[in-house]
Amino acid sequence: MVPPARRLPLRALAAVYGTAWALLAAGYVAVPAAQAWCSAGISVTATAAVLHGARRHRPRAAAAWHLLAAALLTFVVGDSTYSLVVALTGAQNPFPSVADPVYLLTYPLLAASLATMRRRREVHHDRGALLDALCVTLGLGLVAWTYVVTPTVVDASAPLLQRVVSSAYPLGDVLCLAMLARLLSSGGRRSRSLVLLAAGAVLLLLVDVVYALLQLQGTWVEGGGLNLVWFACYALWGLAALDPSMRELTEPQPAAPPRLRGLRLAALAGASLVAPAILLQHAVAGSERDLAVIAVSSGALFVVVLVRLADLVGAQQASVEREVALRGAAAELAAATTTEDVRATALRAVPAVLGPGLRHDVVLDGAAGGAGPAAVALRRCADGGTRLLERSRGEVPVDLVHWAGARDVLLVPVRPRPDAAPDGVVVVAGTSLELLAVQEALQTLVAQVVLAHVRAGLDAALVARRSEERFRALVQNTSDVILVLDEAERVRFATPSVARLLGWPPEEVEGCDLRALVHPDDVERVLALLVRVRAAAGPGTHTADLRLLGSGSPARAVEVEAVMSDLRGEEVVRGLVLTLRDVTERRTLERELAHRAFHDGLTGLANRVLFNERVAQALARRSRGGGAVSVLFCDLDDFKEVNDTLGHGAGDDLIVQVSRRVEGVARAGDTAARLGGDEFALLLEDVEGPEHVDGVAARLVAALSAPFELAAGTVSVSGSVGIASDRDAGDVGELLRQADLALYAAKEEGKRRWRRFEPLLQTSMTERLETRADLEAGLATGQFHLVHQPVVETGTGRVVALEALLRWQHPERGLVGPDEFLPVAEATGLIVPLGRWALQQALRELASWDGAAPRLHVNVSAVQMRLPGVVDEVRDALAAAGVAPGRLVVELTESLLLEDDRVVRDALAGLKGMGVHLAIDDFGTGYSSLGYLRSFPVDILKIDKSFVRGLDEPGQEALVDAIVRIARTLDLELVAEGVEREDQRTALDRLGCTHAQGWLFSSPVPAAAVPALLARPDLLPRPELVAPAHPDGSSPRPPLPRRGVATTSPRDDRPLAVALAPDRGAP
Repeated sequence: MVPPARRLPLRALAAVYGTAWALLAAGYVAVPAAQAWCSAGISVTATAAVLHGARRHRPRAAAAWHLLAAALLTFVVGDSTYSLVVALTGAQNPFPSVADPVYLLTYPLLAASLATMRRRREVHHDRGALLDALCVTLGLGLVAWTYVVTPTVVDASAPLLQRVVSSAYPLGDVLCLAMLARLLSSGGRRSRSLVLLAAGAVLLLLVDVVYALLQLQGTWVEGGGLNLVWFACYALWGLAALDPSMRELTEPQPAAPPRLRGLRLAALAGASLVAPAILLQHAVAGSERDLAVIAVSSGALFVVVLVRLADLVGAQQASVEREVALRGAAAELAAATTTEDVRATALRAVPAVLGPGLRHDVVLDGAAGGAGPAAVALRRCADGGTRLLERSRGEVPVDLVHWAGARDVLLVPVRPRPDAAPDGVVVVAGTSLELLAVQEALQTLVAQVVLAHVRAGLDAALVARRSEERFRALVQNTSDVILVLDEAERVRFATPSVARLLGWPPEEVEGCDLRALVHPDDVERVLALLVRVRAAAGPGTHTADLRLLGSGSPARAVEVEAVMSDLRGEEVVRGLVLTLRDVTERRTLERELAHRAFHDGLTGLANRVLFNERVAQALARRSRGGGAVSVLFCDLDDFKEVNDTLGHGAGDDLIVQVSRRVEGVARAGDTAARLGGDEFALLLEDVEGPEHVDGVAARLVAALSAPFELAAGTVSVSGSVGIASDRDAGDVGELLRQADLALYAAKEEGKRRWRRFEPLLQTSMTERLETRADLEAGLATGQFHLVHQPVVETGTGRVVALEALLRWQHPERGLVGPDEFLPVAEATGLIVPLGRWALQQALRELASWDGAAPRLHVNVSAVQMRLPGVVDEVRDALAAAGVAPGRLVVELTESLLLEDDRVVRDALAGLKGMGVHLAIDDFGTGYSSLGYLRSFPVDILKIDKSFVRGLDEPGQEALVDAIVRIARTLDLELVAEGVEREDQRTALDRLGCTHAQGWLFSSPVPAAAVPALLARPDLLPRPELVAPAHPDGSSPRPPLPRRGVATTSPRDDRPLAVALAPDRGAP
């Protein structure tokens, strides 16, 4: 038998091949006559090297290498044909020739070879790799078209066939380059064979471009150095086939996560910049050639890059969602306290991490004997780590093929320790690229699950150990008492804590009948409980509150919470277990808290909750035929003064004494309550009649009127009482509201009185509420406006000032008088925003007259003057309107100054310091005291209209004269209000009152009419306009205005102060 020939080692074979190539290349250069033979030898040698490599290494797809050998062989045939043409024709550079079709056949063969390698190498559809290759191909194709194809095509001096053939070479190179780019982007290891093959293809592209340009220029010379570059391409392809790594080029490569590395990014960036670079070069050269081709190529590149970016953004979004799911799972696993919690969290987290579209199965309890996909996978991954099983490579087990379908499978084992066998696995089916995208997240999740599972196991073991230790110490150290009863209800065992609970040592308790330890009133209940526990015959617990008998004489009662369990089936216990906890203090506290919940903490009276409940019960009894029910609400009239002057301690002392007096007027069956603050209530049941209730109310008012002896001194207060009965009310809420309305009415009438509810009170309150709502709406919608009445000199009639007067034009009720809305505004607090608006509007209108009016009187309410910040509010209003402070006169009520309030005093000083004038309105109508005229910085006194109206009455003129003298003595300006007749003006002028206002001079006018009013030289009445006096000496009043007309009647000509304080002395 002939032994087989020994194979030459690959290293030596490569060396022989390289040496042969070098000798042939040297011969080509050194011996021009032998160039044809050397060129053919180089091509044949390269073809033989490729065929030998395919035969020696036996790749999976040898056809790819056979196609490469065929491509090389076309060079041999092409060179031979070219040489024959030269020999026959004698032409130096026959182009094109019959050899060119043979040469051009090289490119489709080479492209087919590269495409076959790519198809066999990449079994996973990678759209990103395809887009990257397409981007590179478009870029380089644009370069070839612009600088090679186009110059060849547009060269009219060259024959058409020559231009077509010259263009075919770079286009063939672009085709091969596209296949090469797709092969390089398909992933897998960059083997030496792949690098050599790619280098040869790139060199072929470059030399073909140069060859085409030289042919175009007509400078190509056969036998030049450029042929050596072609020969280098052949040599590189031969070496690529001889290298053992050539097998990998047609082997399916394992999938890898798609990543944009630096080289690929550089290639994509370069390809994307090709079109701008060419446009820049054209712009510099002033060329407009191929603009359409460049535009189309740019658009195609833009679309490819946009799709690529969209894929990357989608992958990043999926990665972020997986990261969020991992964080959520980590938080849940950290909070899991048991292995079951860990398992449940893991089962929820796996689909959250995987996302939709991936089929999966999970085993976490080591159930490898099951039939599910995860159980099958668990048996397959007994050894080894995470594995990606690709169907194209035959790696998917037969047991999983049906479940996975046409998809690949990812196995992620769950190992409690790195060196331990897996006791769980996560199996996922999908494409390799999908599985690679989630592999790292799944491994992280599995690691977190393992850590949480180990921690939960350790915690459980630690808890069990601690529980055992606590149970040992429980019997000896627990504060609860544990009794074990036998079938005869005798105590077989008692913990030492029974001595602390009952006062008897355990040995005395053991052997006692349980009935001897239980309070006699609870014995029957305990025996019934024991029967139920035995009948249940299970480990459940039964709870009851009991009273036991402690040691001592007499025996003390101990309240306990008893928990009884039937542990007769437990070998260690074999009896009924009774656990007793002392709840004596807790029950006492609960009873105290229950009392506090329904009683006032200061007085001990019933609170509002209990009172309402008692009223509801009384009404329920009344509906069933019981006696009449009445409710009395009581409120102290002067409680705030006691608190403010004597302190809250004295106030609490007063409340306690008041509660005793309230209880004193009630009967034994009545309910006295403190509703809060200084509010009290009485519930009278089974009353004999209204007279009885009225008598109780009268006694209560009288009792509260007597002085109170407090620790801080003797004080006197009074109370107001409101009465309501069930005859006028249908339920609790209505009865209490009626009592409250009656109390409000009593306080409105004055102190120390009581008032019974009447339906009219409900109507009055409804009207007040409607007026309040209308006021709020009117202020919001601009229903209020100002009119102005002049202040004139009594002697000359010259206007010296104006007074702003508030008007409300209601959309339905027409012009509403101040008497109707001002009390409501004051009671509800709406007087503050209403007065603020009036001040700001008055100053705005004053500014609009361009200085024509010397001063403007604006009334500020007592409520506003007591508010902090009133000075700043006036200052801001002046600044906003641009009005000097000296043009503003603030009118105040006399009663406000009599209160001697520190806040008011400071506010007046602030206004005076600012330069604002101060006036006292309606002077003489209140409890006048001349002392405050020196104490406060007052500038003007306004005599109330009641004095002016009665000037013709005996003694009235003397009063006015006294006021004039006081003003003159104190150097105060004096204004008389309500002047309606000429004789009143002359009398005032004669008495020395220099200024006046009233209907005699002008009715209040809107702001738009003020300039015309001020333009008149005087406002003295003309003789022909003065109405004749009545027989009684009075002049007739002007007619009342029509409803809705913005004018003023004698009862409606009140200044803004009327909107801010109650009317005093109005006609």
